Amino acid sequence: MKYSKCLENEYRMYNQVYKILKDKEKVFEHLFEANGRKVQCEWQLHLLEDDMNGNILHVFLKTKKLKEFLINTPVKDYDNFLQFLIDNGSLKDFTNLNTGKDLLCSVYEICLHIPDEEYGYTYRLTVDEETKIRIVLLHDNLVITMDKEKDKPCTLENAKTFEEQEDFNSWKLIINLIYYMKAFPECVIDGLPKGCKLDFSFKNKKIQLGISEKIVEKTIKSDDGREIIPHFRSGHFRYLGSDYFTKKKGQVIFIDSCFVKGKNAKTVLQNN
Repeated sequence: MKYSKCLENEYRMYNQVYKILKDKEKVFEHLFEANGRKVQCEWQLHLLEDDMNGNILHVFLKTKKLKEFLINTPVKDYDNFLQFLIDNGSLKDFTNLNTGKDLLCSVYEICLHIPDEEYGYTYRLTVDEETKIRIVLLHDNLVITMDKEKDKPCTLENAKTFEEQEDFNSWKLIINLIYYMKAFPECVIDGLPKGCKLDFSFKNKKIQLGISEKIVEKTIKSDDGREIIPHFRSGHFRYLGSDYFTKKKGQVIFIDSCFVKGKNAKTVLQNN
């Protein structure tokens, strides 16, 4: 199975200069000096540098259906997601490229590889000490930055353009991906998928992510004997970050709202 690649253009840019300078630090000095004034390119270089230093998690979805599930799952727990990032992300000091202000941030950096797609998703997701969230995304030769404040949740139900809808889907994809890995750790498998090779990112942790049996029910039969596969009508993740949850504090659960033609299906909430 072929997987989408991440940071391919950035590594190509790096290798072209490395053939001449033969020194990693000098290469980055040259690239930042030549291109760093362009904010988008500066993001590309920072993410490339982090990947070469082994700081980005590479996630390989075992099936494309999982991507569809993550995009189609609504985000109804946005404020708690910010708290989840603060509680679980890596702490780093960052300089805001727009304001020049140094802020302590909680950070997630992920390269997401999709089966049978050409372009992967490289994310840097940060929440700063002022509880403002930013997502930087490299995808399909594009550099997208999305800033949201805590009181402005990531909802674009009334998106007017294809680009707005794609941005909204990108938000949901990374938010629900992070929640999914926490809610279903049994679906996280260390290492690359069988037969998959990377030309770079040797230092980075790599995992495979499968579909949990808790969100996909097995085929059942209707009264007339026909086989029916139940599917989610709706559901969402929730982070139990409050002290109210004395035994389950810190857990992420998936709340199954309703199944279509799936009366025998179990909810994750009932089984935790």
